[in-house]
Amino acid sequence: MGARLADGPEERYHGDATDATVHNPVRRAIRRANAKHIPLTCILEVTPRCNANCYFCLRDPKDRAHFREELSTDDILRVLNELADLGCFFLGVTGGEPLSRPDLYVILHEARRLGFAVELTTNAQLLSEVWIDRLTNLHLENVMISFHSIDEHAYNNMFGNSGMFQRTLRNVLALRECGNHVTINVVLTRENAGGFQRLKTFFCEQGFPPNTIGANPVHPRVSGDATPVQFLPESSVVEQVYRENPEFLALARDEGAPLACVAGRSLLAVDFRGDVHACTLLSWPVGNVRSASLAQIWHEATLFRMLRMLGERGYEKCRTCPAHRECAACIAQNFMETGSLWDPGPTQCNAGHLMHQIGEEMRRG
Repeated sequence: MGARLADGPEERYHGDATDATVHNPVRRAIRRANAKHIPLTCILEVTPRCNANCYFCLRDPKDRAHFREELSTDDILRVLNELADLGCFFLGVTGGEPLSRPDLYVILHEARRLGFAVELTTNAQLLSEVWIDRLTNLHLENVMISFHSIDEHAYNNMFGNSGMFQRTLRNVLALRECGNHVTINVVLTRENAGGFQRLKTFFCEQGFPPNTIGANPVHPRVSGDATPVQFLPESSVVEQVYRENPEFLALARDEGAPLACVAGRSLLAVDFRGDVHACTLLSWPVGNVRSASLAQIWHEATLFRMLRMLGERGYEKCRTCPAHRECAACIAQNFMETGSLWDPGPTQCNAGHLMHQIGEEMRRG
């Protein structure tokens, strides 16, 4: 998972890897939030519903049948106000496809009224002129768009629907032309990894900065289902993507930044049922906002308290690794692959070592 766009909207502010942590205000804020146990970032999953059928989706497709269990509008507005009271600033709104939820504008409007820096994750297929105007007027921090191939046939196959490619492409370009900050996120599979550079070239020609187009190799579902892993690209293809995109290294860990993952320390996630997790990838609910206040869950959940107490001490196997600066150190990925929060999984280790190798080669010139 080393080369990617953000897991949370705050990652867009982390700057170049050569920046010293002390000069990076958001890095400083995250470190202070970790130390003071402030949930600086929340990822809010507003719905399991989605108009697409991606075969590699993080979410179990069976979850869609449970959309009637979604938090109500009032529930979500209450959660937003509780987050604001806790000191949360970055809010990621995701799904499913958030635009499938009829009250999404009400949710986004309240989030902006409360002062959140909001990142909306969407496939952009359901965007309309009305929605583009709405998003533009809301002044979101970022709209992250899942757009997995510039080849129409591959795009249709990966999203599991047809006839949406041209319309979605127009939506993406129109959204950016209206002044919105837009990033493109690509899940790399055997079907599209070889064409990533062509996709990136196309969007760069449309005016997208190179560091707003990112990629993630496919990995297991949140439920632990490893089915999507069968679609992983060949390692040589992933390596080529990394080598052709040195700006991915800009997301590597700053010198002196903590090794420990921020999950449960300055990051939390609330899913569509109201279950609270340390992050979106860690399927380990610690409470539910329907039966307890978010403040109570945040301060008292056993898992969160353990993560804060251990900090970097849980990473004994990673502490001496030369690649730890470039490694995402993701406890959720560890858990999905090894059953342990701190035992590093092969996918993460391989990506970290590859990024370290490329970084060393670049530093040597």
